[in-house]
Amino acid sequence: MSRTDPATWIATGLAVLTVIFLISIPVNALSYSHFNIAQVSDAFDYGKYIERWTDVYRPGESIKIYVAVEDVNRFRSAALDFVCIIKDPNGYVVSGEVKKVRELGYRDRFYEVFEFSIDDTWIDGKYTADIYVFDVLNETQTYKNYQDLYNEILYSGKFNPQVITSGRKTAPYLTDSISFYVNRDFDTRPPDTFLLFDSRLKASVLPVGVNNTLSVTLLNTYTEPQETSAFLLVDGKRISEKKVRLDGGKYTRLEFQVPPPPKGKHTISVSLESNRVRYMNDVLPIFVPPLLYDKPIEVGDYGNGSIIYSPNNYILGSAGISELKSPESVEKEIERIFKEDYSANRESAVRMFTNILAYLWESHDREGDIKMGLLRGSDGRAEIIFPYLIDLIKKEGKAPVVYEGIIDYGDLSRVDVVVYAGNTTPDMEKLESFVRDGGFLIVDDTSYWSDLKLSLIHI
Repeated sequence: MSRTDPATWIATGLAVLTVIFLISIPVNALSYSHFNIAQVSDAFDYGKYIERWTDVYRPGESIKIYVAVEDVNRFRSAALDFVCIIKDPNGYVVSGEVKKVRELGYRDRFYEVFEFSIDDTWIDGKYTADIYVFDVLNETQTYKNYQDLYNEILYSGKFNPQVITSGRKTAPYLTDSISFYVNRDFDTRPPDTFLLFDSRLKASVLPVGVNNTLSVTLLNTYTEPQETSAFLLVDGKRISEKKVRLDGGKYTRLEFQVPPPPKGKHTISVSLESNRVRYMNDVLPIFVPPLLYDKPIEVGDYGNGSIIYSPNNYILGSAGISELKSPESVEKEIERIFKEDYSANRESAVRMFTNILAYLWESHDREGDIKMGLLRGSDGRAEIIFPYLIDLIKKEGKAPVVYEGIIDYGDLSRVDVVVYAGNTTPDMEKLESFVRDGGFLIVDDTSYWSDLKLSLIHI
């Protein structure tokens, strides 16, 4: 956990928590960790391409250079200039191109493919392609344009949202170079082989007992029809087999059903019977719960107190009751989980709450018992399970916690720590003086499981 400056958290005295939800807006979009370039023979989409089999070319061929960036959207806008400049072995510029992207919307991944024809004037030798990506979004003016749209529609009936840009000379940028060769005597025909690429899992995180699906593309670069067998491997062991016959130059999409693996981390891959195959993907990981609680916890000071925001659904997730609705089913599951000798989710929740309380007490030089309560208006299921968690925190973490039960806004003076478990924001106007005067507010966002399910399926 990290402590941040109070100004980051407090937009106004009554909007403490609102700022927490807004701090995810990026301030420096371009990052080399999200910058990728490659020589390709084909590109299908962002992150989906076939690398060229060789970096040697002959006159009459074309070189294709794939360039991609992500995490560049700010204020519902993106403005990028992709630039590629090619120099010959003697340092002379022989070609170049600029591609511009202007986006109104939330798309945050962009790629371009530069294609240059190599003619007879290109001499043999080593060439260099210098690639730049400029972030030319004028944030101030673009944001102002959005702010002006309301009155523009209201009073003139016009709707003209625009991406406002700045010049490349002052814009932040990323740059990298790749080398390739021109050789008139080199045989640049692709070797006869199979090519496996673009492997995708239907879900990278799975509940226990649920099947998964792996799909992968198989390309036959042979000129003649070929037959082979494709094998699904889970943790290195063959699980299933598919017989494949492909005409020359054709491809197919293979789909494998992955049986439910046990809890933990697993690897999934596809192999071919043929010895002549190129694999264009790394082994894919898959995770089976318990694997909750992977989002960062934010801690911010306000006055003499602190606000702790966790998007991890610790309370409901500790017993796996995030999707149970009836009180009877919730109580039954809680009783079962808390009678078990070990539950990873339960232990993770206990450990994290213990760490949070220890951090607060140490960082604020507090001593004595920790009087703690659950804020009225929290999720009703949290009211059932929270006393169980408190008992375990006291037993396993040896934390000096005194549980005061459900706390109304008017009774906040009874506790040192109040926990709110829900998928909305508590009434910060009523909590402001409590935190400012030295109280601690822990917000446990119960929408984690819904967010997780939405993120499991990706095309």
